[in-house]
Amino acid sequence: MCRLAAYVGPPRTLHSLWLAPEHSLEVQSYAPREMKTAVLNADGFGMSWYSDAEDGPARYRTILPLWADENVRSMSKHLVTRCAVANVRSATVGMPVQLSNVSPFVEGRWTFTHNGFLRAFHPRFARKIRESLDDARYGSIVGNTDSEHLFAHLMTRLAGHDSDPTGIVADWIGEVAAMATEKALLNVIVTDGRWLVAVRHAVHGEAPSLYERARDGAVEVVSEPLDGDGWAEVASGSVLTVTPDGASSCRPL
Repeated sequence: MCRLAAYVGPPRTLHSLWLAPEHSLEVQSYAPREMKTAVLNADGFGMSWYSDAEDGPARYRTILPLWADENVRSMSKHLVTRCAVANVRSATVGMPVQLSNVSPFVEGRWTFTHNGFLRAFHPRFARKIRESLDDARYGSIVGNTDSEHLFAHLMTRLAGHDSDPTGIVADWIGEVAAMATEKALLNVIVTDGRWLVAVRHAVHGEAPSLYERARDGAVEVVSEPLDGDGWAEVASGSVLTVTPDGASSCRPL
């Protein structure tokens, strides 16, 4: 289990988004309020962000807990973005604490992060996913997490796509859910820096928490509210879309 955050809107520093709020991602890394299957998110931190200068995202990852990484606190005050994604990681049992396993995952202009787990991922679920990949996509998997495998599986559908990805992501979640014979928690965030899609879903279990806030021309999606103002819970079994002009909508999967 992890805690996720994403932002689309007017330029903001990463520090103001995720470190400055009262219930920041740093606080959520050691004192989360709504996690069901873990206590801490101390197995790494990652963030990706987009700039006008490049088509794809920049990314920073570490295996340190967020509270122990001095680099994040200093550099995040200087990083300004219109779109960004972050994750504080709580490693699933059996998934090593190593950099290749830290989310978010990126390919081309796409960023992906996942909060949840696929029970009995190794070997059955992993085999199903790997057998669906071509050689290049199979070879792109560096770590051994369910999250990275899910990203590779999704990218077989998103590669080359240049418009609203909501339908593709929703159909893909349905495919993954159909493969799950045991508990699967499937909160994901996907963005290309223009469109952003977030899903809250679970099979044979209760979906992790997910919230949205739309105000001042910006949309934020988080596992737990960063402060006490204006958050709405995303219903389980839903997909949330944020368009390039900042409009958000939510519908059942």
